[in-house]
Amino acid sequence: MKIKLLLVCLLLLIVMFVANCGDGGGGPTGPENAPVLSGITARPNPANPGATIIFEIDFVDIPGDLNGGTAIVTDTQGNNYQGLVSNAEGTVGTLVTSITLSPLVTPGELTFYVFVQDLAGNSSNTVLVAMTIS
Repeated sequence: MKIKLLLVCLLLLIVMFVANCGDGGGGPTGPENAPVLSGITARPNPANPGATIIFEIDFVDIPGDLNGGTAIVTDTQGNNYQGLVSNAEGTVGTLVTSITLSPLVTPGELTFYVFVQDLAGNSSNTVLVAMTIS
């Protein structure tokens, strides 16, 4: 009788252990599928304060959900901008986004730091490009 009770308890412990496995334990679930940016150009260059700046950025986005995402742009004068990502169909290509410069930007060299967020909310690496403000 003791052996049967011991076997039942052991079997119950095994079932409880197996039932708690496989839920991920709340830990990391693997890498994000964030977009990767590389080459970037900005035009027109030079530009005037208040001008519309068009960025063309090479990308790789394995899930292909970058089109319609958001570009977040910061310049070295402390201005923050956002633009809609377009022309980013597929998983590899050159996306396009644009911003309107602050009319208060002062003339001289200006560097833009740009990253994008895809439709799933994954953020890319940051790329930068310099231009002249007239």
